[in-house]
Amino acid sequence: MTPRVATGRLGLDLLDVENGEVTLIADEPGPGLLRCGSPEWSHDGKRILCDVMPANRVPLTRLKVIELAHGSLEINDLGLGNCPGFSPN
Repeated sequence: MTPRVATGRLGLDLLDVENGEVTLIADEPGPGLLRCGSPEWSHDGKRILCDVMPANRVPLTRLKVIELAHGSLEINDLGLGNCPGFSPN
């Protein structure tokens, strides 16, 4: 996953290391949330946790989970926080 910077945004891209294809995963995962960072894959490879914030307003950073559900990507809000991680279990 690589950060993307365009028009003041910081998004998340997924890089397929086998064929070199890049897929945009999150650009603006919520209204006004322009910066995505600290991506963390779940141990089973089915979910990505990340933090998102409006511009450079760190106190308003929120945690999001991105997962494939019902044939498309879904992004759900987990509340305030940053630098997410999964427990070893």
